[in-house]
Amino acid sequence: MFPKRMCAMELRCAVQQYAWGKHGLSSKVAQIAKNNDPDFVANELSPYAELWMGTHPNGPSVIKVSGQELGDWVLENTDTLGVKVMAKFGPQLPFLFKVLSVREALSIQAHPSKNHAEELHRLRPDIYKDPNHKPELAIAITPFEALCGFRLAREIAEFLKNIPELRVMVGEEIASKFVSSDEANQQSALKECFQALMTASKPVIESNLIALVTRIASLGLICLRANRPVSRLTLSFHIVSNTDAKPEVLIGQESAPKPPTSLKDHKCKPQVHLPAAGAEVLAPLLCRLHSQFPGDVGCFAIYFLNFLALKPGEALYLGPNEPHAYLAGDCVECMACSDNVVRAGLTPKYKDVDTLCNMLNYTFESANSKLFAPTRDNQFTVVFRPPVPDFAVADINIPPSSPQFLLQPRDTASILLVLDGEGSTDSLGIYLNHGTVLFLPAGLQLNVTTSDHALHMFQAFANV
Repeated sequence: MFPKRMCAMELRCAVQQYAWGKHGLSSKVAQIAKNNDPDFVANELSPYAELWMGTHPNGPSVIKVSGQELGDWVLENTDTLGVKVMAKFGPQLPFLFKVLSVREALSIQAHPSKNHAEELHRLRPDIYKDPNHKPELAIAITPFEALCGFRLAREIAEFLKNIPELRVMVGEEIASKFVSSDEANQQSALKECFQALMTASKPVIESNLIALVTRIASLGLICLRANRPVSRLTLSFHIVSNTDAKPEVLIGQESAPKPPTSLKDHKCKPQVHLPAAGAEVLAPLLCRLHSQFPGDVGCFAIYFLNFLALKPGEALYLGPNEPHAYLAGDCVECMACSDNVVRAGLTPKYKDVDTLCNMLNYTFESANSKLFAPTRDNQFTVVFRPPVPDFAVADINIPPSSPQFLLQPRDTASILLVLDGEGSTDSLGIYLNHGTVLFLPAGLQLNVTTSDHALHMFQAFANV
């Protein structure tokens, strides 16, 4: 029998209601919170964006049996962290574990390196309140969309050559310089190009964005919602397609028509397949982002950043200075224990464009290269181990009616989330079901038995 401090402990976890979250019980966060906290009541009109599992002061987890914050308990029981965590990080849990439910796009953003985070905090503590870095891992639990890293140079060049509104945004001279640049100068040309885009004036952004989405609409790729008067900057769209449309309609040389003053002048075309896969994805995406953030420069970022559609179980790792934005879906996310972010688009929040543009890694990568593969731990477990010591995540799938499964003891403290299914533990007397969250001290051996339902769990721990 373990001493009390070496037992698993159930946690009650904090919910963050950011505006971009899914509403009511359509949110995975709300579904989990409903089972995790008996006092939680979901409002169908309210957003539930993130569930935080850890010790960060902006949303600390609480031990259910005592009501004590986990961070305070850890300080009193530092041996539960494990020798390696104590040696590397001191008396603290080095990671923050989350569930995200994304209804609207998050900001175009990046996270600074450790040294840069400390510098930003020192110089502007009112904006950058956290001195820690924030590498992060996102594992899809439903179909999940994101922008991540810069596209291959040839893809960006094609967009610049063929989208007149994009060329206006960055400037003809800068666009031509990128298109004609050799390999040795491409990265510096990309920085100049992206910086010109992100620092364009508001009137230039608004006029070119409305020109592009209106041109797409006029060519039959999309249909405006009928008979609903709107301002030029709050157009919203329903995606349809046109067999007569060429691939160039998204990026072609047609002159932009006069923007409409109402939606009633547009008629829907029959819904059929577009001929070009790129157009199929980017036309709807541009219009969706414009409907969420009308007149925002971040809408044009889709022509610079890779678009990824992850299946459940697929993952992204986002290191320091990597541009990204989550767009839609649900994921489990783990990161260094930080809430540090530099934003530049798709947000009403403060945008620090100069800092973001100067800190980014201007590296060309394919979309497929951004997927982060796990390694197999055992028959039922794969582990995502990013190249940082702060965290790793195990994805555990135990089939129904399995004999006892030994959850592998870890050298560090961990947090276990039950995403789906039911099961029981051995002598600890804890029943596992959807929404159970446990803190497991380092070295703890946990035997799990499933019921008639498969058990799907995620376990976050330090990668030391």
